[in-house]
Amino acid sequence: MITYCFTMQLPWGKHVLPIPTAQGLTLVFARPSTNGALGGTCAAAGDCTVTTNAGVCTTLKCACNTGYTANTAGTACLAALGGTCATNADCTGTTNAGVCTTLKCACNTGYTANTAGTACLANGALGGTCAAAGDCTGTTNAGVCTTAKCACNTGYTANTVGTACLATGALGGICATNTDCTGTTNADTCTTGRCVCKSTYTANTAQSACIATGALGGICATNADCTGTTNADTCTTLKCACKTGYTPNTAETSCKATGALKGTCTASTDCTVTTNAGTCTSGKCECNTGYTANTDETACSSGVMTLVATWIMLMMVITTSLIKL
Repeated sequence: MITYCFTMQLPWGKHVLPIPTAQGLTLVFARPSTNGALGGTCAAAGDCTVTTNAGVCTTLKCACNTGYTANTAGTACLAALGGTCATNADCTGTTNAGVCTTLKCACNTGYTANTAGTACLANGALGGTCAAAGDCTGTTNAGVCTTAKCACNTGYTANTVGTACLATGALGGICATNTDCTGTTNADTCTTGRCVCKSTYTANTAQSACIATGALGGICATNADCTGTTNADTCTTLKCACKTGYTPNTAETSCKATGALKGTCTASTDCTVTTNAGTCTSGKCECNTGYTANTDETACSSGVMTLVATWIMLMMVITTSLIKL
């Protein structure tokens, strides 16, 4: 007897279904092969048995059970806020939700769950608990206490993830028409009630500015697209980035050479590129004591020199006035 095997998903639970044919042959329909681990293929929840707490089959993939989240590597399901636990050590799936109370992961002291129950917010921060407006100091422009929760001030709205308050008309802020979007340069388009960057611009990581395509932080397809910012000619994950040996400045508007002012360093001895910027602080080269960075962060000027320059200018004005007299 000849047997033909076909791989297909069956709605029932049997693994094979022999079907005799008119020619005396038997057709065997087998379920797809599965590995049963988190992220592996599945036809039903019963296939997902390899990874603890990953017993859900969603879009033919094994996923974490409700109350659990996958770790970064996608190899385990961690108890999240509201997930079951036996001890505090089990509660690692949600930041600041490391307390196991009545067998459920809860927010740490000083934090409260957001409305969706997906995150723990610091008391006094946007969405956190408060008794009065004076308690709301954790998030800029979120100084209003409403129904015991810190909310955005008048003229501001929460961003989509509820972590910041955006000015109405600014990037990410609410709008009714394009004319409302005047708060952020190049974010003059109103889409689904929010101000967004106009064509050929994309929002930076902090969602605070619109970056031109091809500039540092702007979108790209290849390195050749990255021509808008000096020394930012590398296209990585579809974003223009600083080339090797350079790092973004604080505002992410230019690329600084390693060892130069605002460039990266591990020790002060690395900071040799910019005169009087020989101090390594928090991994960045900074101006030495008594010096301050100029506006474009390319040089360090002495406070004394600035005072002298101001004095000279003042004397010139006085001299000019006396000559006119």
